[in-house]
Amino acid sequence: MTSNWRQHRHSIGTQCVILNLVCNVAIPYCGIFSNHSYPRYITSKLLVLFGDMVKGQSGLHIDDAMMELDALSPWPKDDLFVAKAMKVISCSHAGLHSP
Repeated sequence: MTSNWRQHRHSIGTQCVILNLVCNVAIPYCGIFSNHSYPRYITSKLLVLFGDMVKGQSGLHIDDAMMELDALSPWPKDDLFVAKAMKVISCSHAGLHSP
């Protein structure tokens, strides 16, 4: 998936899988990937893939993930991961709204 992300970048289904994975890692009791600690190098790669997949993209699935992550304040888990995920989504949306 990471080597061919460009081929699937516009796939809403693939975007949803990545968004769900990020939310699972960030949000306690959110799914099968919740409530586990992952090495920083894994979460960093996940956020890079996440950024690549949502950059310049829009849709309710992205907005919903942003609201889910934003609702975590104060962030109960790996706050650095959540903060970085929020920054990735915010940056992807910022490019959509510039003139």
